[in-house]
Amino acid sequence: MEKRNKSMKFCDIIDFDTEKHSWYFPGLWHGVPPMAIINQGYSENVFQLKKYLFTLLKERQSPEPQNINSFMEWTKSLWNAVKHETFIFSFRNILVAEAYDQMSVKYSELEWNFRKKVHSNLAKYENIIKNQLPENLQNVTSDILEKRIKELLDREETNMTQTLEQFFKSGCANVHLIERYRGDFLIYVKSLRKDLEVMASNKCWEAVRIQNVKSEIQIIQTKIQQFIEEKVTKHLQNHRMNHSTPNERELKLEFNALWDNILQEFNMTRLRKHRIEIEMLEQLKREMKNRPGAVTEKLNNVKSLKYYEQKSFEMNNIYMDHGFFWNIVEFITKDCYKKLSHIAHSLAEDCQVYVNEKINTEEDYNEMYCQNLLDMINHKLDEEEVRKLHPTPQFEVDLKLHILGGAAPLFQNMHDNFGINNDPIRVTNNFKPQYFSIFKNRMLYKDKSRRHAEHFCEQCLKPAIKEHTYKNLGKEIIDDMLKCADAMMFSSRKHFQLTLLKELLEINRFENYLRYVTKYDNYVKRWISKYIVKKYNNSAELDNLVSQIVSSIGKKIKAALQEPIVQSSQSVSQMLQVFSMELKKDLVLSKSAMKVTSFQNISNICQFSTDIAYFLDSTEEEIKSSIISMGIEDVLPKLTFKPQDELCQKIIGCGKRCPFCDAPCEAGGNNHQYHFSSFHRPKGLAPYKCSESNILCNSTCSADVFSNDSFINSDTDGKWLQYKDYRTIYPNWVILPDRDLNSSDYWKFVLKQFNDSFAKHYHVEPADIPSEWKRLTQKQALSSLQENMK
Repeated sequence: MEKRNKSMKFCDIIDFDTEKHSWYFPGLWHGVPPMAIINQGYSENVFQLKKYLFTLLKERQSPEPQNINSFMEWTKSLWNAVKHETFIFSFRNILVAEAYDQMSVKYSELEWNFRKKVHSNLAKYENIIKNQLPENLQNVTSDILEKRIKELLDREETNMTQTLEQFFKSGCANVHLIERYRGDFLIYVKSLRKDLEVMASNKCWEAVRIQNVKSEIQIIQTKIQQFIEEKVTKHLQNHRMNHSTPNERELKLEFNALWDNILQEFNMTRLRKHRIEIEMLEQLKREMKNRPGAVTEKLNNVKSLKYYEQKSFEMNNIYMDHGFFWNIVEFITKDCYKKLSHIAHSLAEDCQVYVNEKINTEEDYNEMYCQNLLDMINHKLDEEEVRKLHPTPQFEVDLKLHILGGAAPLFQNMHDNFGINNDPIRVTNNFKPQYFSIFKNRMLYKDKSRRHAEHFCEQCLKPAIKEHTYKNLGKEIIDDMLKCADAMMFSSRKHFQLTLLKELLEINRFENYLRYVTKYDNYVKRWISKYIVKKYNNSAELDNLVSQIVSSIGKKIKAALQEPIVQSSQSVSQMLQVFSMELKKDLVLSKSAMKVTSFQNISNICQFSTDIAYFLDSTEEEIKSSIISMGIEDVLPKLTFKPQDELCQKIIGCGKRCPFCDAPCEAGGNNHQYHFSSFHRPKGLAPYKCSESNILCNSTCSADVFSNDSFINSDTDGKWLQYKDYRTIYPNWVILPDRDLNSSDYWKFVLKQFNDSFAKHYHVEPADIPSEWKRLTQKQALSSLQENMK
């Protein structure tokens, strides 16, 4: 079993019954040939064996018996392995690979169903939280997390586990060949459940934090509206005593004067404005107060993050602890230096993505955002692959200053915009037309239910329905993509790799290959985003998805309006309170807008409900038209659930790379113990140089690990180690042999084609290209790719 670490038992390899599976066959001839007759006992025993084999096949449902095609494939795989001296029990047996791929596809399908259920219910729970009064928030949220979400996770985890178990029993051909991975996939389910539990908890408490901020603003707004309503009511009473009936122009002048006096008399204060960059700097200083003296001294001398706003991050010799590299050859030290630089820039990009996500929520800044950035940095620096590079505390503090310095002005702008949009004077003036309508109708003793219903749809229902659409559209886009003609490419990492690599070969440009090799995660994210934009740009499919969501919530609203408990309300205020409770899982209705509506003089509640339903149709059409006219590129940033991010997580998986050639891991699940890739490439693309020669390496690790060659890097502490012993350094990687001599033709063609370009980019000498590589064509590269991805 070639250096397998875990012990093997006979029952792990073959099914054997000592009583039934032992057969004795006497000799074929009875006597000495050629004159001997056939031994009757031999024929009888062979006949009995055949009968038993048929009986056994009938009794056993799984595994299925081999047919001629599968037997030929099995023999072909075995013969290739023997012929090329790469015989090993691995995925290179095509039947095993196909069975594992089917299992991965099934797991991917079940994983999305699990995630979809959680996200769908979580959206409802967030709405419930946002519809609560401040005093109820803590208890309601605790109940949601400890009871409802726990029950949901338990139920869905059990369903997924049972489905996987059933699949292993009868789901696909040759599933018995991957029986040893059954436990791994069941562990992935538990890990998925844990990840979703953490995500749900974070989302709920984030909703609580947002609601607390909005509740403070709502308290101010409610006081303002109460004051306005008292003044308007008093003014109306005084007017009635005078028995005068002004015309509309006089009413407008009178109301404007009244409105100005009310705002001046209430003396509204603006929301407190924070200096975000100062708060973030103080937060950084508190977090790093126990670091070495040089770090503390540097931070004490930093008076503002503004200095780091536009400053790019440049590597410095002091960023690596050279004491660990004193006995290691120089080219390894330079390689570590480049790796640390790449990690720094990659981490900065990830943090920028997080900042953009928070800005797009259009909520207020919170110190947790800064803490989350610091946690992202700390988590990355704590990874083993980073610690092996021995970064210094100076590297950590400068990287944090760079990332926070870039984030601070964006968070400041986010905070300022929130203050402007929620400024009490601005928000109050938004309701001025409605208050004037109420004022005019009461002065003229009119009950204009239709006008009030129209205002309610515009001010209250329209924003809530839009928010509901943005919350659910991302989930519907993924569902649609996983059911369309191209769904197979997202069914597993292997199928996605095939799609990506075929496209790269068709385009055949160095820049594309370079981005794929050096910035794989970023390349995948951009590719998926472009795919979504291309698929839904000016497309009827997006129109249908938006229409389905808006129409569905519209039906729920109309159903709620017809509920007897709503129809029998004694006042508009009671009617709206009951109405909002009926929809608390689906919509978050503006309390300020509902309070304005409650102030209106409406006598017929049933007619008011009918009028709302009437204007709801036109409101739905306006929402559909406004979202569709934006275009998919402008819609994506507004979605609460980002389809591009979910698909990236699904495709990228654990995110680990081959330690030699940087090929991405293809193992199922996200928390697997062992990593593998079915398509390794020449190490020079990574880039990997031939020891100290400064020449790109042209060999593949999938061939090297079965040779007597050796390697040296920082992970080996500058000592030479044979490739075949790579698992002493990288125990979690399983590098499988090439199926045959043509398996790596795809990447050999790429290196041959762009050898000089890669060398120039990496500032090294081009690789030595063997003569047989030079004859490789694009067609042969495609054939190699397709054969490898079977």
